[in-house]
Amino acid sequence: MSMQLLLNKSKYFSHVLSYVLIIFLCFFSGSAATDSHDKESTKPPLTSPSGHCPPFTSSRLYSTPTKTTLVNPSNWIDAVDNSVTGEEILLEDGLYPLNQYAVVFNAPVTFRSASGNKDAVIIEGRGYTENAEALMVMANDVRIADITIKNVRDHGISIKEGFARTIIYNVDLADIGTQHIKGNKVGPHGVIACSRLGYTEEVSTGDYNSAIDLHNAIEWTIRDNYIYNIYGDGSGCAVDAECGVYFPGGEPAILVWRGSRDNVILRNTIVESFRAIALGLDTEYSGGIVKDNYICRSNAGKNGVNGFIDGDTGISLSGANNVEIEGNKVILAGDYRGPIEIKDGIGNHVINNYTTRPIWNRGNAEFNGCSDQKCNDSLYGNIIEEAPTEISCPSQLELPIIVASLSGELSESLIDNELDISKTENQPDPETEQSSLPDKATSQEEQMASQESPIEAMLRQQLKEQRLLTIEAQLNAANDRLEAKEAQLQYWENQLILEDRLHILEMQQRTTQKQFDIILRRLDALSRNLLQNH
Repeated sequence: MSMQLLLNKSKYFSHVLSYVLIIFLCFFSGSAATDSHDKESTKPPLTSPSGHCPPFTSSRLYSTPTKTTLVNPSNWIDAVDNSVTGEEILLEDGLYPLNQYAVVFNAPVTFRSASGNKDAVIIEGRGYTENAEALMVMANDVRIADITIKNVRDHGISIKEGFARTIIYNVDLADIGTQHIKGNKVGPHGVIACSRLGYTEEVSTGDYNSAIDLHNAIEWTIRDNYIYNIYGDGSGCAVDAECGVYFPGGEPAILVWRGSRDNVILRNTIVESFRAIALGLDTEYSGGIVKDNYICRSNAGKNGVNGFIDGDTGISLSGANNVEIEGNKVILAGDYRGPIEIKDGIGNHVINNYTTRPIWNRGNAEFNGCSDQKCNDSLYGNIIEEAPTEISCPSQLELPIIVASLSGELSESLIDNELDISKTENQPDPETEQSSLPDKATSQEEQMASQESPIEAMLRQQLKEQRLLTIEAQLNAANDRLEAKEAQLQYWENQLILEDRLHILEMQQRTTQKQFDIILRRLDALSRNLLQNH
């Protein structure tokens, strides 16, 4: 039965792989000059020194502009105010003081440094004494890249309700009073990638703060970011207002909630933060994956205005269903019980993670098909090790020291273990080899069973059952991923159909315009004839 299941999976995978290849060839055979970022997940890996974060103009998120405008600190706001669809606004190196509440993007434009060096273009706010949101997105298809924003009271970048396909790439957001990136009921298919977000030491004020806070996010990608020191001061305030309202210690560094679904949170490094990643937070959330993230906290907590603040969880699902948590490395100093914790959710998979304590079922949670408080982590490839006494977390954006290949490593380890056991089972015992030769009818399994104690036999049987359960869990997870991919492929097929229809409409529009031009020329000729006759 297990072999048949594997064959079925193989056939299913081959079918999906063929489907991917067909769409890949169809898409890349076209002559489109732009590269829509919301298709990023279907594209092959990026090539760069890190493998995932090339210069923005070399990435698959960049789109060829229809117009280019070079600006400096004296005219940049006017350029944004008067921008048009498809325009690229290039900022010369320099300091750009922000002396108003926000710079608003009302058209689909690209906004980036001309040099591509984010450290050379600095938008600086007026600190925490003046309300400001720095850059405000109020259009679809806005791309922001290669800049630094710092010292802003409210948000560094805010995306307003309904606006879709925002790209934020290679930005440095530092010391933002509340959420560095805030999306309130955002539109779908955004990307936040290859960026650095956090607080310089002891700068955070209040507990209403996070690196990324998204509401209603659908199919967003948050990847390859370095997030640091997202830790509140324990006052319960929002900067200097509404004290006693907020949770002491602050918000999660990455918070995606309130109607969000099917998001990808991938390869982020989150260090020295109160809470790292949270989906749902007691609101509606479903689908997606949290994969290959590296989470590290070197201290049990930090001193706040009202005393010591113990650190909280690494990855939290609360009210979230059908989420896959895979290949993450969560190392937390202190005695917080749940490096990965799940509450009030069903259909979740937690596999092949490395943590400093067992997965914590906080109640009313079902994951890996188990709802018991004592679900066995090792059955699903999760490795649990106590945190070392001294932990050193990376202090800069670097290739995450994650278990990106942990799934493969575990599979190879499982195969190796099985081979070792097979060798042991087939290795003749020198003391009994001569006596066993005459009796060829007795199998080796019977010989081993006859030599095992009841406890050894029971343990051996349990080991076999555990391996079967591990394989079954991995197959179930693979099947879920394949189903998600098939749904995704169907979406992109529909997108290609829409693109074809748009192309036809554009051709029809050009034909109509030509006909209209002919009619205008005829009318002009008739008018001239009438004037001459009179």
